Amino acid sequence: MNLDICNLAWQEVVTLVDGYNEAGQHSVTWDAANYSSVIYFYRLTVPTESGSSTGDQVFTKRMTLLK
Repeated sequence: MNLDICNLAWQEVVTLVDGYNEAGQHSVTWDAANYSSVIYFYRLTVPTESGSSTGDQVFTKRMTLLK
């Protein structure tokens, strides 16, 4: 599972989670003190079961950073 923050040009700004997590509820904090106040996207990529032909599930949402 990966959780990435991307800018408007879809360039990866930072990766917050990279690896396997157990099922359940999790929280992640992004220290955005050194980033500009603009629109970002967060993208959660979840791999499907091995051997599946459907590929990864990708969930993307828009986020506005205001300072």
